[in-house]
Amino acid sequence: MESMFGYISVLPGAFSAYRYTALLNTSPGHGPLASYFKGEAMHVEGSDSGLFAANMYLAEDRILCFEIVAKPNAKWILRYIKAARAETDVPDTVPEFISQRRRWLNGSFFAAAYALANWGRMFRTQHGISRKIGFFIQLLYNLFNLIFSWFSLVREHHYVGWPRTKPKFHQGTFYLAFYFIGQQLIGSSDPFGANSGIGEYVFPIARYIYLFAIVVIVISSIGNRPQASKGIYISCMAIFAILMIGMLAEAGYTVYSTVHAMMATNSFSSAHSFGSALLTNGPFRDIVISLVSVYGVYFLASFLFLDPAHMFTSFLQYLLL
Repeated sequence: MESMFGYISVLPGAFSAYRYTALLNTSPGHGPLASYFKGEAMHVEGSDSGLFAANMYLAEDRILCFEIVAKPNAKWILRYIKAARAETDVPDTVPEFISQRRRWLNGSFFAAAYALANWGRMFRTQHGISRKIGFFIQLLYNLFNLIFSWFSLVREHHYVGWPRTKPKFHQGTFYLAFYFIGQQLIGSSDPFGANSGIGEYVFPIARYIYLFAIVVIVISSIGNRPQASKGIYISCMAIFAILMIGMLAEAGYTVYSTVHAMMATNSFSSAHSFGSALLTNGPFRDIVISLVSVYGVYFLASFLFLDPAHMFTSFLQYLLL
């Protein structure tokens, strides 16, 4: 999507090619290269850099992308090359993974805020009016992303594999989904038996366990090295995975029980009338639309990209974690 607009917000530093003329500074100390290397001095011990700049330059490749596209009196754009291939060494231990998350989350958030705050520089470029309108649409998209990530407890980027886009999941919005699906445990969609009352006890316990795990994660992340909290992180991951299994099972059971109950009435003259009745059923409609819009899009996009193997080798683990 970003490639279509011409501004890719982040290009992997070890797997990108730039025209040398696009990187050249516009004046001494100002321009793409100057901005790219500015972070080197900030990360030296004893340097006097502000909180915003210090975090922003954890993602210097994002800064470079913005500086190239917003370069004055120029009209450089960034494109994705489909034929390119690369392999990378991913974190294979929990402490390494958490350390990477911290660095990338801080850097990407502050770099995104920097790009939004300086978007007016696009008017000093030579991009055409249609390109600038496209950049503005992308600006709004990035702005909403930034707002949602700020108001969520945890924002997690997951590379399904370059160059596919990175689905962003938020622990805050996950909790809301868990809460509303869990409400189905109380009533006719109780898998322990309709109106058995068991769900009324199970759901509050599961909800408090969920909140407890979130609080533990937040506390463990304040001023502690991930290596010192490895067991805590793994335990919380296990809790989240178990709760996710329960949430998916309850969502599936809700769909099944709704369809089964409506079919038992035998009051539909045709498949069309039955389908219309299903879509007017609130819980069924909301859950199906949510599941299809999230998980169905993964399958659709992967098959359209002609690379669906990961949907069968690692998607289940991804769902649970």
